[in-house]
Amino acid sequence: MSFLLNDFERAEVLEAALSDRLIDALAAAIDARGEAILAVSGGRTPAGLFKCLSGRAAGFLKGDDHADRRALRAVGPS
Repeated sequence: MSFLLNDFERAEVLEAALSDRLIDALAAAIDARGEAILAVSGGRTPAGLFKCLSGRAAGFLKGDDHADRRALRAVGPS
């Protein structure tokens, strides 16, 4: 197994790059299965990521009604 190390100068650059990869992965899962689920840790850590995702993936990310509200379901256009 090989690994690729990315070095980001600022958290905002990391969050933007990660949101790009997540959107691509979610879109691929939706194409393959009709839906995808994204679950992340709580606290302040994912706040910047959520901000990036909310502006770019708002069309297909929907909050789930689980007790743990950190899970988002991604579904194709209705």
